Amino acid sequence: SGLVMVNGPVTYGSNFPNDNKHGTTATPGLLNDFGGFQATPPALPGDPELLFSIPLKTIDVGVANFTAGPSMDALLPIQEFGSDTAVPPDAINFVGTSINIGTNVFSVGNASALEGNSGSTNVVFTVTRNLPSAQTATVEWSTSDGSATLANNDYVAASGTLTFASNTTATITVQVVGDTTDEPNENFFVSLSNPVNATTSQGVGVGTILNDDAHVSISVADGSATEGQNVSFVVSLGAVSGQTITVAYQTADSPSGNKATAGLDYQTASGTLTFAPGVTQQTVSVHTLSDALLEPTETFQLVLSSPINATLGTAQAQGSIVDVAPAGISGYVYVDLNNDGVKEGNEAGIGGVTVTATRAGGGSTQSTLTNADGSYTFIGLPAGTYTVTETQPGFFADGRDTHFGVDSPTNDQFSGVILTPGGSAGGFLFGELGVRAEFVQAFINRRAFFASAIVTGEFGPQISTGGTVNPRTGDVWISFDGGWDGMRTIQALFDGSLGGATLTLYNNNLNAISSSSPTATGAQLQYNGVLGAPYFLRISGTNPSVSLSIGDPVPNSTTTTTTTTTTGGLTGRFASSAGAEPAPANTTSTTMATDLVLATSDEWLADSLLV
Repeated sequence: SGLVMVNGPVTYGSNFPNDNKHGTTATPGLLNDFGGFQATPPALPGDPELLFSIPLKTIDVGVANFTAGPSMDALLPIQEFGSDTAVPPDAINFVGTSINIGTNVFSVGNASALEGNSGSTNVVFTVTRNLPSAQTATVEWSTSDGSATLANNDYVAASGTLTFASNTTATITVQVVGDTTDEPNENFFVSLSNPVNATTSQGVGVGTILNDDAHVSISVADGSATEGQNVSFVVSLGAVSGQTITVAYQTADSPSGNKATAGLDYQTASGTLTFAPGVTQQTVSVHTLSDALLEPTETFQLVLSSPINATLGTAQAQGSIVDVAPAGISGYVYVDLNNDGVKEGNEAGIGGVTVTATRAGGGSTQSTLTNADGSYTFIGLPAGTYTVTETQPGFFADGRDTHFGVDSPTNDQFSGVILTPGGSAGGFLFGELGVRAEFVQAFINRRAFFASAIVTGEFGPQISTGGTVNPRTGDVWISFDGGWDGMRTIQALFDGSLGGATLTLYNNNLNAISSSSPTATGAQLQYNGVLGAPYFLRISGTNPSVSLSIGDPVPNSTTTTTTTTTTGGLTGRFASSAGAEPAPANTTSTTMATDLVLATSDEWLADSLLV
């Protein structure tokens, strides 16, 4: 609209359908809605039916560009002959035209050339003088950066002046620099300026440097790490690239050999790597998982796929997981007679005590019972930082807990125990001062038993004596070290015709907190306990043969009633201070059941460890 304007009404060809003439020329520069055909066959291109004319007048010099577009008015669609369906606007192509208006009008065209691998290549631009006059005209020109830059040595800067006498065209030559770097097509500009005796219409030409270099290759190298560490895979390009490159990666189990298993030996990993232009290397880290097994070096794979702007070189790499020998923690639970924190030769260990090792950072927890000599050992532990905890044995008075003579700041616990891969840490001593005064007589009479056979958490095996006890000859005590969580049912099974038996539960202060009720088969006690201090169960009465069934506790989170029913289940054993289950003594009595006694070779703690 800056070069021409409408200068009269639209006129149509002689055969243009008169009833389909629409539109207006009221808006300068906008020509729209000039009708169509109806009820007649389509005309061929160039037929007069298709022609109309619009008178224009120039108002400036330069190049006037005429373009057309489809109607966006739903009432005036473009339709194929015989169809009532409008043709989508994006399916219609209009060819525009340009008209040079004035004399000595300069325009510069676009140009392109292959880059080449070395040296230089010429990009030639043509400058045209439209509507020339007899007068000599000149125009200046110069290059400028686009995506191609002088800084990257993509082309050689140039400038100059073109002179037009009788000629109507002239050329501008710009050198582009060849290389072997794969990169997108790049462009720069040639601009016309300062015309003399002329004007400039198309004043900027685009020079395109066409990439002719092959895509670089992308490869991944093998990696290895010790168990529990990260395997690093280096992904590299074969050469520097000017393209943005992406490639997908995914871990996979090895197809053969000593195969590592995803989720057990390593964590799966997948994603996409992006290489910006100029970047040639990226790293993928895959975390391996520790275990307590002795095993050979295991392998898995990292697989590359779907590269963009690159080709695959080495697409698979092997990750090796080097086994680390399991580590261990050891120590003793013992009676520290002189309370000096040092286990001496005459100080006996305490068997059947629960000791737990917990790995920091959400690691695993393992528990074990001390051996008859009071020793405990955790083997097969993955490297890490651990806390070692003793469940205080209820029959004993608490003493000093030391590591090579240094007291632990936390009772019944050592924290910050560091295990290196394949290493060991020992000397963690839990001292006890001896049997509590309240249970001395029970120990002397060999009627005190540990019930702390829960090795793998509070839902460990049920505990049974593996025989019977005889409360007629004295009360029997059982210590539930560390208490329990939830409702627990304990049953005494006996023949009521031979006498009765009562179950009484005490807290750590030896206050009675629950007692049994008679049942058809004996007596039953239920108590909703908590973890922490020990509970003590006393079996008393006149019945000479009482067997026990001690059920697993039902946790408070799942308890829905105040009573539970025990239906058998797993069985374990009582752990006595002798470190082995006493054998039933032989008897000829027909009215007295066998009592639990020790063999003459057994060492009874109460004989020498009383306070």
